[in-house]
This record gives sequence, C-alpha cells and structure tokens, in this order.
Amino acid sequence: MQTSPSRAARAVSCALALAAALAAAPAARAADLDFGTIAAPVSLPLIHEASLGAFTDTYRFSIGAGASFEVGALVDTGYGRRSGILDLAGSLFDAGGALLEAGDAQTRYLPEGYPARSVSFASLLLGAGAYRLVFTGTATSFFPDIPITAGYTGSLDLTAAAAPIPEPEIVALYGLGLLAVGALVRARRRMPGG
Repeated sequence: MQTSPSRAARAVSCALALAAALAAAPAARAADLDFGTIAAPVSLPLIHEASLGAFTDTYRFSIGAGASFEVGALVDTGYGRRSGILDLAGSLFDAGGALLEAGDAQTRYLPEGYPARSVSFASLLLGAGAYRLVFTGTATSFFPDIPITAGYTGSLDLTAAAAPIPEPEIVALYGLGLLAVGALVRARRRMPGG
C-alpha cells in the first residue's frame, strides 16, 4: 500500500509542527536561590515561573548566631485548566542534609475538575545554622499537543520566636528552691552568734 503524497506531506507537516512547538517550549528550570543570613523577621517570595517538565528548586537561607525564628512556608500552583504541577512536593533540610520536615502536599479540585496543588510547612522553631528548602515536581500541559507552562508562588515566613513558657514542674522546683534558701537564711538568723 502506497501513501498518497498529500497524506505523507501532512504527516511530515504535523511532525515538524510538533517538533517546533516542543523546541519553542521553555525547558524545565531549576532555581537555586540563596536568601543569605536572616537576622530579623521577614517574609521571602518563593516563585517558580512558567516551565514544562521536571524541576528541582532550592532556596537556601541561614539564621545568624544567637537568633531563632519560627519558620513556615506555603506554595500553591493555583487552579489551572490548561496546565499544572500535580506532583509538587517540598522538604526542609539542615546544612548536613538531614530532613527536618516534609511539606504537607494537598491537591484540590474545583467543581469543574480544575486542579490546584499546595505544599505547606507547619511552624518549626529553627536556631542558628544553614538550611535549604527544596521543591520538586513536573510542570505538565494538560493538552499534549500544546506546550502550556505551569508554575507556583508562595512565601517563606520567618517570625520572631516566642519566649518559651516554663512547664509547671519547673516553676514548682524554682519555688521549692526559693523556700529552701529562705528557710536557711531564717535558721542562720536564729542561731546565737549568727
């Protein structure tokens, strides 16, 4: 069976159009952003601009000596009917590479079926040291023949750490110690020649 010239020409034309569309699509990107040393409470932007394909974004920050902060983060893709990042995930690591917290990833859907994906981190007290927040995923076009990109936005929030509230047992021990010291002082005053 021979293929008609018009059919072959259409096949070649479609293949060239697909190749051109794929070549024009932005390549998957990886962000490696260093926020430097944090010395005061701050909210920092977390942004993955439009891309297609797999990515790994790394956000580095340090907390200065003697400082501590409550650290939390949230990123969200927003609802998309043309593209999305359905496998968006995040993790917080210390300088040695130890996992401190895996982000809580949630996928939500509008009634029309459009998805959104978010990753949140519960508030965590961090002291002086270096840290990195890593997000991974695959930006996907829901139309295979059209390269529509996807991204996320969010923030990394470092707030002043609240002063710790002592446990009742500790307060009771302090009170007992003060009573003992008071009893000793009183006993010494009562002693003759003391």
